[in-house]
Amino acid sequence: MPLSMAESTNKDKVLGEIKGTTVWQTNAAKNNWTAAAFQFQQAPEEFYLKLKTLSKLKVEVKQERGFQVYLQGEKEKGGWTEQRVGTLPGKPSA
Repeated sequence: MPLSMAESTNKDKVLGEIKGTTVWQTNAAKNNWTAAAFQFQQAPEEFYLKLKTLSKLKVEVKQERGFQVYLQGEKEKGGWTEQRVGTLPGKPSA
């Protein structure tokens, strides 16, 4: 379920979204993913200013040199934007 802008600033809410993904199920045990291992950095204010009012944000984990966590949202002027907000340890499964 997408997060509100306010929820997207909360590490536990973002991590909760990740836990519901196939990526989590496939990699959590193997790579020792825990709340302490999730390196979260709140998105800069500029990211939120570009978003459509009351936009809901999706959380996506991408496998690129490890695991990068992104927020994705709809821009005010159309289209989508994303911002990296964290990393998880380990190497992607083959």
